[in-house]
Amino acid sequence: MQPHPRGPSDVNEHAEPIDQKMDEYWNRLIGFMCRPKTLLAVVLVVFVVTRLWLLLAFKATWPDTAYNYSQYARMAIDCRLAPYRDVRMEYPPAAWWLMAVPRLIDSTTYSDWAAPPQVVKQFFDWYFTWFHLEIFLADTFCLGLMLAIGRKMLPAAQWVLPGAYTLLTACQPRLIYDRLDIVLLLLFLLCIVCWLTSESSLRVGASGSKTVEPRSLEDSANRWGEPWRVASYLFLGLGISFKIMPVIFVPFLLLADVWAAGAAWRLAGRIFALAVGAAGPFLVYIPSAGWNVFSLFQYHGGRGIHLESIWGSLMLAAAAWGVPCQVVDSHTTYDVTGAWSSALRIVLSVCLVTIAASFGLWTILRGRRFEPRLALDCAILVLANSTVLAHVFSPQYLNWLLPLALLLALNIFPRSWAIWCGFGALVVAIAGISSWLYPYHYLAYIRLETLPVILAVTRSACLVGLALLLNVSFFARYGLVPRRVDKLATGTPAKAG
Repeated sequence: MQPHPRGPSDVNEHAEPIDQKMDEYWNRLIGFMCRPKTLLAVVLVVFVVTRLWLLLAFKATWPDTAYNYSQYARMAIDCRLAPYRDVRMEYPPAAWWLMAVPRLIDSTTYSDWAAPPQVVKQFFDWYFTWFHLEIFLADTFCLGLMLAIGRKMLPAAQWVLPGAYTLLTACQPRLIYDRLDIVLLLLFLLCIVCWLTSESSLRVGASGSKTVEPRSLEDSANRWGEPWRVASYLFLGLGISFKIMPVIFVPFLLLADVWAAGAAWRLAGRIFALAVGAAGPFLVYIPSAGWNVFSLFQYHGGRGIHLESIWGSLMLAAAAWGVPCQVVDSHTTYDVTGAWSSALRIVLSVCLVTIAASFGLWTILRGRRFEPRLALDCAILVLANSTVLAHVFSPQYLNWLLPLALLLALNIFPRSWAIWCGFGALVVAIAGISSWLYPYHYLAYIRLETLPVILAVTRSACLVGLALLLNVSFFARYGLVPRRVDKLATGTPAKAG
């Protein structure tokens, strides 16, 4: 018998259920992959893989800065030289403690400067292993804090901030684990998390309730919000004693608390916590080093225009039109000096003072409308402006500058794909050029070869563009004229044009 041939109806009858099953399968797979928990798990896997690669497989070719850390620790701990008196340091005390911990863990004494090579190798291997472990722990805590902040700011997409942090920090593998800046970011994030937590606690207490008496509700809010606010100032103080830049946060947070504290003793307690964190580590070395512990301020005050700053890029760009300049080795780094050096130092000082005065006046004119959340945004913005306009800029600053800029952008940017694409393009350009320059083409950059100089100038232009984007979005969000914002916020009708 001949088999009965299948007609079109038979084929369609079997094919249609198969197509439906495949569509249902892919829809379920896509739905599963797009679930927030799945995306967060992917972020964690990427973080673990990149960090294991950094710790076990990747070796920095120029661990020069970490080498300096080990020498400071060796002189102070093994050779019994007093920090800041016998050993001149350009780092604040909290940063010095981080450098010293790997040597304190190692019980072997390396006081012989003429030790055989195998002993020297053992010393450096041990020191770098424990130093990288320190930075890895700080890096992991930063990831957790970004997740905590993401739960507050983006409850429906908690994976965004940890994912962005993982990618931003992994873009500079030769800087993340051989510098101290991740620890500075950790202190920044601890300050921010405690600040936001205290603000949410106080806001919940002030919102009122039908079942709780207002007075007891206010006491409960103060009881739970006050320790978080004090902890925020303590971590901010530790950040100042670790690296001086966080001092920019102080006037803005304190001004917001002047309006919001409600009682003098609360404000005094917060200032005391700030003073303990900021001045306490310096005071520890007063008995042994005297006032030499503050010599680091003189050291940094004497630094010139750094090669990688926007002012250094401006001088390099002007060199193409015949303005003479040269690269000099100064203060363990490379500066640019030339015909414009003195004038640019005056210009950048005027810019920094103008920014401080303008934002200070703006915050004062807002009065009680200068709320704690606005104070935090304002502090991050002024920190970004000051970092971009400073005469010293190092690429490791991006390890804390870009994550903080992202936190600010999440709160001030409108829901506009164009703005977010512009922000992403600027961040990718800045991080990509920085990774290309250091260390692969840094020697060519020092020799002022054409391509590295062009890319360095491009990165400086992107940094300025990023700062401008943040400033425009900030004032679009909060208003440029403080008094007009107050009237609109209080419901006072505006005049018709």
